[in-house]
Amino acid sequence: MNAETAAAPHLRLDSIVKTFGSFTALKGVSLDIRRGEFICFLGPSGCGKTTLLRVIAGLDPQSGGMVWLGNRDVSRLPPSARDYGIVFQSYALFPNLTVQKNVAYGLKLGRAAERARVEELLALVGLPDAGPKYPAQLSGGQQQRVALARALAPSPGLLLLDEPLSALDARVRLHLRRQIRELHRRLGITTIMVTHDQEEALTMADRIVVMNDGVIEQVGTPDEVYRQPASPFVADFVGAMNFLPGVLEAPGQVRLGVHRFECGGDHLSDAAPGAAVTVCLRPEDVQVRAAGGANTLEAVIESLEFLGPFHRARLAADGLGDARVTADLSANLVRDLSLASGRRLAVTLPRERLRVFEAAR
Repeated sequence: MNAETAAAPHLRLDSIVKTFGSFTALKGVSLDIRRGEFICFLGPSGCGKTTLLRVIAGLDPQSGGMVWLGNRDVSRLPPSARDYGIVFQSYALFPNLTVQKNVAYGLKLGRAAERARVEELLALVGLPDAGPKYPAQLSGGQQQRVALARALAPSPGLLLLDEPLSALDARVRLHLRRQIRELHRRLGITTIMVTHDQEEALTMADRIVVMNDGVIEQVGTPDEVYRQPASPFVADFVGAMNFLPGVLEAPGQVRLGVHRFECGGDHLSDAAPGAAVTVCLRPEDVQVRAAGGANTLEAVIESLEFLGPFHRARLAADGLGDARVTADLSANLVRDLSLASGRRLAVTLPRERLRVFEAAR
């Protein structure tokens, strides 16, 4: 195997287009996925993430573009020839078959080998004694684990997960989230999961593919997508964000209200001084205890919302006009400084945490 072959992506999507009549669901999507990666397709309903997964699976063949699995062009191959296992939101188990027969469905092994494989997989997903039971005798979380075992049974090269946790309650989702991630670490199988839940994507993925309106807005690690959003859409969809209207003063400087601020990251292509911009800042990045120096201003706490480990403060900052700044303040900070509605305080908007985009036209 030469270096070029070894570096080739496990899955390559090349200019994928998918139309349904006059509606274009995917608009020339291209993406490379490395062997062993855990990838999350993240985005709102209708953004194209499930359609893209179904194109990969061959369940909805693309209208244009190509799908490569390793060195094979699988663009026109049927689902059965694409070497993947899939888990749906609805479990899709056969209610009239036992768990053992559900997991074994599609396996072409001798009876002893098949039984050993099923026992191995049920133990792997934490259900070693569930073989004789029927799906109706299991909880939703247990059924989803059976569906996962069935998808893994033929040792596929690719695992596709279509919102597998969205039908489960919060506690079960959290448990299965950890279990799926641990299974991925143990097995090393290339995995693609569709989700609209940003917390799932941030905690589970090696890389997140943020989609909107049939295109990819950003591909990056969870930290990159959260800390360095590539567009206002990503900034708004992933996590809470302040959006403050401003004006570009010079490279690395913006004006917010009457204040001039230094800024670190910007996505200003050809913007000239005087251009309208949007300045983004995460609420948890607003500094209070260490306030001082550049980018500091006085503010009044208009409201303080208790959210357990932290309080979400709405701040009316001097010189920002009608704009309001949201700040997430730790419970310890609120207690130590005796913060409450009506209290004045100094806050700093750290230069390195400000993201600047051209304002929408």
